[in-house]
Amino acid sequence: MNFVASTRCVVQSISRRNEPGEGTRLKLVANSWVATVVAATAQAIALAQGFSLDPQVLLDLVKGSAVDAPYLHVKGQAMIAGEFPPAFSMEARSGTPGSSRPRSGDRHRRHADGRGRAALPQGR
Repeated sequence: MNFVASTRCVVQSISRRNEPGEGTRLKLVANSWVATVVAATAQAIALAQGFSLDPQVLLDLVKGSAVDAPYLHVKGQAMIAGEFPPAFSMEARSGTPGSSRPRSGDRHRRHADGRGRAALPQGR
């Protein structure tokens, strides 16, 4: 499965949620997983380099194993090369051409509790 097809599967899964807010909660869960993979990859690469090991050996070691993930290789290769290009433009993020500010509706959805923090569902 290529990246576009796998991304499409994730987006479709998130968009098929039935309960209001369920898709948003699932997106937060998925984003936490991505952040964990990136952080663990960075830590393992830094540890390998600290031990004077070639960090590429780590990527080769896990390739095809139960703990392998394509994202590990994409981010790991970039980290090893010291290349950190932006994953998206601020224009694309804001939804407003030429602006780095979020759309007002997005701001209200993200700060629904009125205290500058995203409201999380209670009792979950």
